[in-house]
Amino acid sequence: MDFDILYYTIDEFLKNMFRKQEEKAEMNDSEIIFVYVLSFQYFSGNYAKTLNFVKQSKLMTKVLSSSRFSRRLNRLTNVISEILGFLMEQCKDTEEKEFCIDSFPLSICHLVRMKRCKLLQGKEYLGFNASKDQYFYGFKVHIVASNELGITEFSITPGSYHDGIGFKIFNFDLPKGSEVFGDKAYNNYLEEELMRDCAGIKFLPIRKSNSKMWDNLPFINYYRRLKRKVVESVIAKILNSFPKKIHATNLNGFILKIVGFILSYNFSILFS
Repeated sequence: MDFDILYYTIDEFLKNMFRKQEEKAEMNDSEIIFVYVLSFQYFSGNYAKTLNFVKQSKLMTKVLSSSRFSRRLNRLTNVISEILGFLMEQCKDTEEKEFCIDSFPLSICHLVRMKRCKLLQGKEYLGFNASKDQYFYGFKVHIVASNELGITEFSITPGSYHDGIGFKIFNFDLPKGSEVFGDKAYNNYLEEELMRDCAGIKFLPIRKSNSKMWDNLPFINYYRRLKRKVVESVIAKILNSFPKKIHATNLNGFILKIVGFILSYNFSILFS
């Protein structure tokens, strides 16, 4: 992604928010967020390496230290959330109006270390990854992706939470007439009726073998499996950008990095 386009987009967004920049700051808010997004584009969320790159390449005349950068970044979490919300709204603008929902596990540490984990504690964070047939300690990230690979909504829950709980968290603020595809974990007839009657959205999960719904037919389920490959591709791209371990000194910093990966991903989809 072009650096100029990235910085221009961030700077224009802040100007439209009528946000006052810190006049005496070595780096303004636009530059802080620019470095933040850049770190996930090319350096797996490593702020120190990104700041060093910006300094060595002379993209900026003045660069903060890693600790000062982190403190400034924490003060901009609300602004980052608004930028992410804006990008997710842009991803909803798709002609086919087809979306997919799924989740993926996000481990914080190895199971043998979970009792000594400093970021979080609790049995609710011990989850099971069915695709790999193994337990993990951390979170589940739930996403809704468009047919054009953009992320339109996401939420984070403890690892033990069922996908159905993540499903109920979503607002599904999608265009009327949209179709949302999901796997067998999302078989909830009441939610399907509410989405259809109240929002005009068709929710089309793969049916369980014992389902008595009229659309529980092999060729329909096969078609829905094909449609779900979109969200599987999105998850694979996000996971490929993750480092072996996401370094964070506190839970808020860890969540901010997860948001950074999703924000960076949407930037790459919309402006590539």
